[in-house]
Amino acid sequence: MAVNGTLNNLLGYPIKKRVLWPQYISVSPEEIQAVHARWRKADPQSKWATPP
Repeated sequence: MAVNGTLNNLLGYPIKKRVLWPQYISVSPEEIQAVHARWRKADPQSKWATPP
């Protein structure tokens, strides 16, 4: 749950502050989104899993 919540928080980073992203986070939002998608698929029993 903690990983899912953390990734969600990063992906919801305030849009008006998105230009500051590279100053604090070393990967792109797209990379985090890809990791989040893999994380959700890895545990199909999770309530956060992507439906088939």
